[in-house]
Amino acid sequence: MTVEALVVADEEGVIRLWNRVASDLFGHAGDVAVGASLDLIVPEPYRERHWIGYRRAWDEGIEEQQRIAVMPVRCADGEVRRFAGHLLPVK
Repeated sequence: MTVEALVVADEEGVIRLWNRVASDLFGHAGDVAVGASLDLIVPEPYRERHWIGYRRAWDEGIEEQQRIAVMPVRCADGEVRRFAGHLLPVK
């Protein structure tokens, strides 16, 4: 069984769930991540574009082919790495 990193954020972009695999992968402890903005892991140069897309996804949804994306993530060590992930707005 494969266990994947799970990051769940609410409509405002506040992290509500962060599993142990996310901690291992991104380097941020769960008690630091939960309650923080997604800006914790969105690199500064990508934030404006991220929030535009994030709001659009909440308002309009995302098409099936857009649900899998390779995303730049700022890890706790300051390095920006790219990870494949599934995007799914759940209301």
